[in-house]
Amino acid sequence: MIDLNAPHSKDPLGFEDNNIEVVPAIMEHSLRFDDIKQELDESPLSFANNEQTAVFVKITTTLEGTLKIKGSWDNWASLHPMKSKFYQALNLNESVSYLVLNPGIYEYKFFVNDTFYMNDSNKLSRSDNFGGFNNYFKVLDKQVPDASLAKMLNVEELTWSKIDVEELNFSAIQGHTINLIGEEFYIFGGFYHGKFLDTLRCVSKDNCQIEQPYTTGRIPEPRAYHK
Repeated sequence: MIDLNAPHSKDPLGFEDNNIEVVPAIMEHSLRFDDIKQELDESPLSFANNEQTAVFVKITTTLEGTLKIKGSWDNWASLHPMKSKFYQALNLNESVSYLVLNPGIYEYKFFVNDTFYMNDSNKLSRSDNFGGFNNYFKVLDKQVPDASLAKMLNVEELTWSKIDVEELNFSAIQGHTINLIGEEFYIFGGFYHGKFLDTLRCVSKDNCQIEQPYTTGRIPEPRAYHK
């Protein structure tokens, strides 16, 4: 049998298989460009004004059509064509862009068939303040001191140090649950200003970055002080 909640596709015989894609280490997000530039088979677009902290980033999407990408890395000044690639393991086409950026938070949109702009709803999105949405991501500096959550916990006093995060629309809450799954903490629900919440956030143990993960299915009802 297969796990329908995990990525799956039909194989050449017509059967459904679960699948994974193994990619080279150079495809990992937020690698220092200086360390891997000799391994690349093509030159990425560079918008880094500081070579010391330049970071290699891969942006992908399964949106259909002829795609170009536009983003805040150059103040939305230019459009760049994306390359279409077929991934046999997933049996799908993917459009790809390679960028070199300095650490920071970036927003972007896709220009589809030279007609209209849109975001990829399967990726992190937030309001563009014009009634639509932009995709966004955070580029980390691999050289920054380790901000591991493990170092934020005082095991003798069972207290946490306050950590700084860069994420919009994330306010102080209480009565939420935190569960560790793999290397990430998942924060769900809670109570804020007299309101019960149904929001889900994901916090990386390694860099304390907070994200809103992509989810499917019915959202649980708002709740706090739950188990």
